[in-house]
Amino acid sequence: MHRALSLLGLALLLACAPAADAAPTWERSFGNDVGGPGADICTVAANCVTGSQADTDGGTFRTAADTAIDAEGNVYVADDFMDRVSKFTADGAFLRAWGWSVHKDLPGQFGVCTVAADCRAGERAPNGGALSSPSGIAVSKSGEVYVAETDANRISVFTTDGAFLRTMGEGVSTGAAAVQSCTVASACRTGGATGIPGSFDKPRGIAFDSTGSYWVAEVANPRVQKFNAADGFNLMVGKDVGGPGMDRCISVLLCGAASPTGLPRGGQWAAVEGIGTGVGDRVFVTDHQSNSVTVLSSDGSFERVLGKDVMGPGTKICNAATLCVPGVAGRQGRRVHQPQRRHRRLGGQHVCERAARRPRADHHVAGHVPGRAGQERRRPLPQRVRGLQREHALPRRGGRRQGWRDLPVLEPRGLPARDPLRRRVQRRAGVEVPQPDRAAAADDHRLHPVEPVEPERPAHPRHDRGRHHHPHLPGPGLRRRADRHGHA
Repeated sequence: MHRALSLLGLALLLACAPAADAAPTWERSFGNDVGGPGADICTVAANCVTGSQADTDGGTFRTAADTAIDAEGNVYVADDFMDRVSKFTADGAFLRAWGWSVHKDLPGQFGVCTVAADCRAGERAPNGGALSSPSGIAVSKSGEVYVAETDANRISVFTTDGAFLRTMGEGVSTGAAAVQSCTVASACRTGGATGIPGSFDKPRGIAFDSTGSYWVAEVANPRVQKFNAADGFNLMVGKDVGGPGMDRCISVLLCGAASPTGLPRGGQWAAVEGIGTGVGDRVFVTDHQSNSVTVLSSDGSFERVLGKDVMGPGTKICNAATLCVPGVAGRQGRRVHQPQRRHRRLGGQHVCERAARRPRADHHVAGHVPGRAGQERRRPLPQRVRGLQREHALPRRGGRRQGWRDLPVLEPRGLPARDPLRRRVQRRAGVEVPQPDRAAAADDHRLHPVEPVEPERPAHPRHDRGRHHHPHLPGPGLRRRADRHGHA
């Protein structure tokens, strides 16, 4: 599940009934102008439109990467483009936004804005409270908001009102290669990414379970880590995180970075993208490169992989970790048949036209000359023009031959300005050519005679028998016989 959705209007899907199998129904969307100019809340689906990016006021989004809901139903949105977190009521009314330089009257420092017109896009900084690409967000049972900062390699914690509490990661307080927690905003730093337990390398997702523990997914280091409610390390899952062949590790001394994998099996990932928890505290981890979802138990044990062909063609579930393979991407809509294309050159110009399908009964229609659909077959060009085509073939550019749309209309060289063949070539290329004066055309022929073109001699001796030659020149075989008899 790709979290960078570039959402401009945030849609809420709320269940109408508490039953687990109840289908969710759409209630509303909110965002900048999603209901039209000046309407930031839309409750009629037919009237909703894409949100606007015209400003950075409170309630607007650029890249709404993740959402979370607290016990009171308030909605929190992490915007990793504007580097801020926004809070809304369950009905979509804007409450506040926080981040670095978010308040227009507090540039260069952490601020919380509660008036939409006073809000600005956030800025990146190493200080506590500043957000660098917040891509994951979750609310704990105690009411604290956890934010995963992808580009800062750390987890920052806030109150539900936006007040900064602490940040966690490797070296976030002193810069040492150890897991630390920083509570003084001015002393906080960007986190390291050496792979030790408790460090983060591009954290992308975060999710809490029913016990208050939380999971963090890393995209650059394809693994997931579990922490208890007191932010203490519990375990991690990923390829070789506990050593070769050990995909699950619970020891702080033995756990480390995950090994890169091209063909991940169960409990391994190529690019972890998102994470969530479900019934029984099961953990769902998405991998956008393997096109699959991995299901783990609450203790990190592998359960199954979901996806297309994850255990071979025609399968959708894999229950044996060693037999799982990357899934296959699903089809995106219907495949559209593309008609074949025909390529030809006219007088030095490369013409590409799409060949229409010909009805089957065309050749049975009386008086119909087979050709392109709805048109008669055109007579072939004379040999003189075909020779010019070979001589003036356009060169290739960027791995493909230049088309007539890439260049201005070219005059076919070797033909007089008012030659009928020139007009025929230009007419086929779509160039409007005025009818010339016949007397002037006759004078032009006398002043500018057509020079014959010497074709290239074939390389194979089997073809060098005088049969394939230019119409205006004797073949090579005739020239050899003339030389033997002493004729010029």
